[in-house]
Amino acid sequence: MFPATVKGEPLKQPDTIKHITSSENPLIKEVLRLKQRKHRENEGKYLIEGPHLVAEAVATGTAISTVIFRSSSLSQTAPESEDLRDHLKLANVPMVALSDEAFDRLAETETPQGVMAIVARRDMAEDLFFSGKERPGASNFLVLDRLQDPGNVGTAIRTADALGVAGVIVIKGTADVYNAKVVRAASGSLFRMPLLFLASGEAAIELLSNRGIRLAVAVPDGDKPLFRESLSEGAALVIGNEGGGVSEIFREAATLRVSIPMHPGVESLNAAAAASILMYEAARQRWSENLPTNNGG
Repeated sequence: MFPATVKGEPLKQPDTIKHITSSENPLIKEVLRLKQRKHRENEGKYLIEGPHLVAEAVATGTAISTVIFRSSSLSQTAPESEDLRDHLKLANVPMVALSDEAFDRLAETETPQGVMAIVARRDMAEDLFFSGKERPGASNFLVLDRLQDPGNVGTAIRTADALGVAGVIVIKGTADVYNAKVVRAASGSLFRMPLLFLASGEAAIELLSNRGIRLAVAVPDGDKPLFRESLSEGAALVIGNEGGGVSEIFREAATLRVSIPMHPGVESLNAAAAASILMYEAARQRWSENLPTNNGG
């Protein structure tokens, strides 16, 4: 999980974890604020929960404001728990502890995992998003066209990360990607995936067109099955809203209109499943093109 070394000097604050007892503490108020989308956007921060996500945040160099422990979890002597605290100290991350009762009131999960953190959002300017510096070798993008279900959004981002997509374009009307359910479903991919937030489909179409990126939509009446179109590079793969599908403006502007062949009687797929199939086919084509030729002998 962690790199062999972590950048940073030894912890400059006392080698103890501060215990917070007052419900009026500013940190508790900050956590409560960050449960609301408007404050996450205004402050450029969001919440993560669980040792896995906190460890991922440290390992990826994500900016962490504060890590908050459930008091009883500090008595755990498991190597993973001690390793996490050691790496947080090396990274100079402030750590505090709350009573179990106070922590549980703040936690989003039904069974709190003993640690949460406040981390910085990974917003990105257009030039950096399209530069390729963040994901070398990747040239396809995923466009989330007003997806509403947080689980679908998180799963799509996680799959994009796994299948080498260059970045995710989020159209206004899509569920907040820093919502607690999205964060859990993305499982650490928010720390790595470049994200670009756009106000409309029109803005996305203009931006992609100016950069020579083809627009591919998955629709039931597509011109060809997805495996008969070239999707290996330079394409923006659009996944539409769960109820209405891809919006008309994307359908009309699309360079490629593909369908996902399905068994008779099945009308449609879950948005995250459709996104996964589309991205996997694009990745499969790219991997196939890069396979070494067998010369025999």
